[in-house]
Amino acid sequence: MTLDRIRKFSGGLVALLILVFPSCGKNRQEQVEAAVAERVAEFQQKQVQTCRVELLTEAEKIVDSLLLHEALQEVTDSLNRVRPARPLPPPAIPPIDSTGIQPIFE
Repeated sequence: MTLDRIRKFSGGLVALLILVFPSCGKNRQEQVEAAVAERVAEFQQKQVQTCRVELLTEAEKIVDSLLLHEALQEVTDSLNRVRPARPLPPPAIPPIDSTGIQPIFE
């Protein structure tokens, strides 16, 4: 059942109870007040449940984003702290032939 059907059904039920039982020992005003109090209590309960669901959804989003931010910070921090040392320069390559250069054609 959808929420609108439930509301119409409960409203109809309250109206039926008010019309069917007018002579049950209470006067009509007390019956109306009891029916209104019951509907107000039902409404408040539904509102509390709706607000609780919305609050939990929002809190879940905030917690997820905070956990993700912390995880990314730890990765970034760990990469910044471990900086590799500067590599040593390669050794000088000795010349293959140490004799002077002479022209090919003279």
